[in-house]
Amino acid sequence: MDLLDENPNDKKDYKFASTGINDYLGELNTPKQAQEIDENDGFEELENLQPIDDEPLEKLKANNSVAHATASIVTITLDTTLSTALGLYAGDKAENYKADPDQREELQDAIAEYVKLKGGDIPPGFALFLIILAIYGGKGAEAFQFRKQRKESEAKDLQIKELEAKLEKFKLKNAEFKKSAEDIEPETE
Repeated sequence: MDLLDENPNDKKDYKFASTGINDYLGELNTPKQAQEIDENDGFEELENLQPIDDEPLEKLKANNSVAHATASIVTITLDTTLSTALGLYAGDKAENYKADPDQREELQDAIAEYVKLKGGDIPPGFALFLIILAIYGGKGAEAFQFRKQRKESEAKDLQIKELEAKLEKFKLKNAEFKKSAEDIEPETE
């Protein structure tokens, strides 16, 4: 409790832990102890971790062009397929659901970066399949929708013919009824 009982207004000389700057400078000037640490220890491992930039510029350009070609094929396929599917779902034209040029370019760039990052490209057979899907996938969906509309139209045409035939029968019966009503003379008294 001595600290609490002391009056803060009592001024005492502050005592430093050292005797002054001379002791500090003396400690700095003392020779360092031997540590047996080799500065090059583990340096070889670090050299192996460094990225190798020895790839020729032509190979990098080839990888870039392959990535962009792959991205182009995938973008066209996605845009065509998804817009067709959305158009079929909505019962609307596929063109209304296609990405605009800026969106397609963004998507293509993102896919190209992904392909470059993963270091792969699509095999030629799969690329051919994607192109066929992009070209004929939408046309197949349109043909399916056209066929469905044609069947509905044929069913409605058949229903119209049946109703016209019933109307014709009704007109004939009505005409026969009027004729038989005229033939019967009312009884007069």
